[in-house]
Amino acid sequence: MALAALALSSCSFIDDFDFEVADGAVPTDDGAVGDAGERPDGSERVDGGDPASCVDPCLSDATLDFGDVQGSGPLQWRYLNDTRSATGLTYGELALSTHYMAPAWTDATPPPAIVDCRDSIDGACATASGQLVLEADALAGGSDPVLGFTATEDASYIVVVDVLAVDGGPAAITISRTSRLDSIAVGELSAPGTVTGVVDLLEGERGLVTVAPVADPGGALSVGASVRVSRVIGESLADCELVMPFDTDDSLALGCSEGTLTEGMGFDDTTTASGPSTAHGGARAWGYRGKALQAVGESPDYSGDFTVQLWLLVDNLSLSEPAVYTDATASSAENASGVRLSLARESDDGLRSNVATAVYRFGTGGDLPPTDPSVFCDLDGICIGTIEGSIPALDEWHFYRIVRLADSDEVRFCIDGELVGTGFLDGDLDISPRVTPTVGSSGTSAMNSLEGAIDDVRIFSRALPCGD
Repeated sequence: MALAALALSSCSFIDDFDFEVADGAVPTDDGAVGDAGERPDGSERVDGGDPASCVDPCLSDATLDFGDVQGSGPLQWRYLNDTRSATGLTYGELALSTHYMAPAWTDATPPPAIVDCRDSIDGACATASGQLVLEADALAGGSDPVLGFTATEDASYIVVVDVLAVDGGPAAITISRTSRLDSIAVGELSAPGTVTGVVDLLEGERGLVTVAPVADPGGALSVGASVRVSRVIGESLADCELVMPFDTDDSLALGCSEGTLTEGMGFDDTTTASGPSTAHGGARAWGYRGKALQAVGESPDYSGDFTVQLWLLVDNLSLSEPAVYTDATASSAENASGVRLSLARESDDGLRSNVATAVYRFGTGGDLPPTDPSVFCDLDGICIGTIEGSIPALDEWHFYRIVRLADSDEVRFCIDGELVGTGFLDGDLDISPRVTPTVGSSGTSAMNSLEGAIDDVRIFSRALPCGD
């Protein structure tokens, strides 16, 4: 059997808060879609007239800092389009032009377009109250406008999108990191409201605001909005447990946590590869053929909500079942804990091929095992929850996210932003692992290594969007 290869790539994102909101609902944390009032950054909502000034803690306002070159303002605003690929990896730059008799960044035949309406009341600018118009193609085809900003340091950034008018809606407003799939907050609006998210970014990474149609009324979608980014007052990166970015000269460095990565046993020298081409730009990749990497430091906190996510490219599936990520143990009911993402040529029932499986382990604590079909418990009280999904395609990058929602006793598994399944997990159980994470294999000396590439492994003590 050929030796499996693990190519660890680059790229980087990082998250913190998640807000999934829709049609005026007000969530319980710092994200909101709602009425005018004080924002999480301490500012007042802009309901009309000239844009408010941007003073500390505000870092940049997309209207005030609208520029005639890509990379304008203190946060280097970028004006992009998303061509709606299922992989979330098809971004391009818009070109400087005019639209509605105003400066604009557009496609050759807008939409998509991002328009500065401060000096225009023509067309959609008439209802934009001197702010921006973000215009997307109809749902049946085309692309969506994307505003991107660049992190000046490792920090948490508050993004506030005040929607002042929606024409051709409802509209999906997505706040994300580097790709639409790595979402932090998603709001669905057909009338004025606000979408807020806190995005954790490493220096040089990009936060995104995407406007897209939800339904197809037969024409383009136009949204008048202000977008501003502020610094978090207090501790930044508070919910970030671990980041493996793989994109610096020291490819084994960790982000947002103490410690480092160590190489396991292997037979080939370090190689390089290309990571996913997100809106962050081309990613540098680092590869370890036939080797696994293990984090050295503290184990993640899985006592409540958490998210484990990564980008994955699978070259080939061997007869073995390689672990892409694992911190799971289960030698007894007392230490059964952690999660695992593994791959297989076919599902347990033999009905599907090229399968990715999210696994989580826990002990029953003496209680009767749950009756959920996704969970199996043995006579010793060791329980294993499994959620199976299909790998969309080989030789392509795809985004995987495992999320625990403690309040609903649930674990979710998403691939490319789509929910593939759920499983039961009592919200009161602490399944924090007894071991530190390993990527690329089930152990640093294991032979069932991944044949493919992993990028941007991240863990957060917060439930990020997954099929909500």
